[in-house]
Amino acid sequence: MDITVTMAAKKLGVSRGRVHQLITDGRIRATRLGSILVIDAAELAKVKHRPTGRPAKAKVKNGKRIK
Repeated sequence: MDITVTMAAKKLGVSRGRVHQLITDGRIRATRLGSILVIDAAELAKVKHRPTGRPAKAKVKNGKRIK
């Protein structure tokens, strides 16, 4: 089943811009039909379980990385 970028964004809980970025990065395949991009719903499984947010900054003490 094909879905639009807006529907994919709602399913993933991200913005439409983020879905466009995932397409540009090659993490999701999309097909252009006229002026709209459509995505196979199965493609969303590729990015469904990705970590959210920014990676944590490394902790540094006295110029050395600590865990």
